[in-house]
Amino acid sequence: MRLRTLSVVLVVLSASCAERKSGQLLENQGASASEVKGLVRESGEGPFLSGEVEHFTAVLDASAVKQVRWSATAGALETQGVQAWWTLPAPGTAELSVSVTMKDGREVSASWAFQVIERPRVAASSAAAALLATPMPALPLDGGTAEITGGACDLQYDSAANLHLAFTSSTHPGLYYGKWNGTAWTVELVDGMGFNTGGDVDPARVSMAIDPSNNPHLAYLVKNTVGYATKSGSTWTRERVDSATVPLHGGATYPVSIALNPAASNKPTISYTYWFSGTADPRTAIATRSGPGAWTIAQPVFAIGSTVYAQTVRGEIAFNAAGTLFLPMLCNGVGASGNYLTSWTPTAMEFVLVTGSSGGPGFDTTKTALAWAGANRLLARTVAGVYDVTIASPLNTSTIAWSRNETTGSAEGDLAWSAKPYVLHNHGGMLELVTPNASGFWTYTQLGSTQGTSASLVLHPTTGAANICYQSGGRIMFQ
Repeated sequence: MRLRTLSVVLVVLSASCAERKSGQLLENQGASASEVKGLVRESGEGPFLSGEVEHFTAVLDASAVKQVRWSATAGALETQGVQAWWTLPAPGTAELSVSVTMKDGREVSASWAFQVIERPRVAASSAAAALLATPMPALPLDGGTAEITGGACDLQYDSAANLHLAFTSSTHPGLYYGKWNGTAWTVELVDGMGFNTGGDVDPARVSMAIDPSNNPHLAYLVKNTVGYATKSGSTWTRERVDSATVPLHGGATYPVSIALNPAASNKPTISYTYWFSGTADPRTAIATRSGPGAWTIAQPVFAIGSTVYAQTVRGEIAFNAAGTLFLPMLCNGVGASGNYLTSWTPTAMEFVLVTGSSGGPGFDTTKTALAWAGANRLLARTVAGVYDVTIASPLNTSTIAWSRNETTGSAEGDLAWSAKPYVLHNHGGMLELVTPNASGFWTYTQLGSTQGTSASLVLHPTTGAANICYQSGGRIMFQ
């Protein structure tokens, strides 16, 4: 169906209205309309819900403006001066635009794309509402209080296009797992505080992988140790990964990440950080599960610099089809410190300097996301853009390109690939889905506001539709 454009002509702006920026700013990402600084979301939080009235204020240089026109591709607009009240349309992508006639006769305009989603239909007090498609209410607790959820979350599709979600809670720290079959969620507690069982789960860390039999594998932190959980049928198995000789590095905010090795019967492999007593530096451990409760822990040292100090993984890890593990790492050594993409097998280790060869920023402390874009092409999302690595042999001859998508950085975000990159990015508290257009320039779609530090993005295996999870207002959101 063709969308009808709504348009309203506004009067000349006053300086007091133009300078009002009390809410959440959605900056103008287009260079062609620098006079249109952005929109302020004056009310509301979380996702943009169909039928909701959103209040926006245009941020303009009032002294140079003669006339303003607002328009939307769908929904209903009411306006007063630089302010607009937009009743959001049916679910889908819709645009809100501001066109400005300047006093010198120039015409400038800017548009913002919004992903509008369906309003939730299940009452938050219902036990079935532990998770909802849009958004998820907090898990209800006995006594009527609300559990704060979403400190960390990870989404994955399985081979049957069912969606799996791992997430944490922080009011009473726990790890949860949910499965969405397109109609309903099933949710269960994986680990948490209990009587003679469970433990104190770190709400900021969880990583998940799904095997070819559609079973989940989770890596997380619990009681100052590295935890692993997997489900077969209706039974959960929980194990400790680190050991007394290679314990988890306590007191630091390093990530824990999991990947399945396709060249070794999809054995789970988990990376974590331990404290190397020889130099009192954090180092990376790589733990491989050889059987129930059996973990082999490697302590690789990449020969970077004449003296090696800290070497820490900075986010996700990923295997290629041949069973080589790739890790984004920060390495400190005499004469050779920097951010490196490293590769590891039990018999070989290689590395290539990323920041020095491309001019981009360093890897995020905990959130660097990886995505394969072909057999020998690996993308890494970090801070304010994407690294594109064409992997060569040896690894230090690889070609690296840097594509910026932000002028300021944020650790919260994720990355996926399906014919082109899809980047989830926190821009000043507003989540954006960032993708290139036909000309290669980035486009930005507003998804919703976030107050969390962890978000996840996956693409449907057949339709390519993007799904995300994130935290907003003490709730874990899914859309």
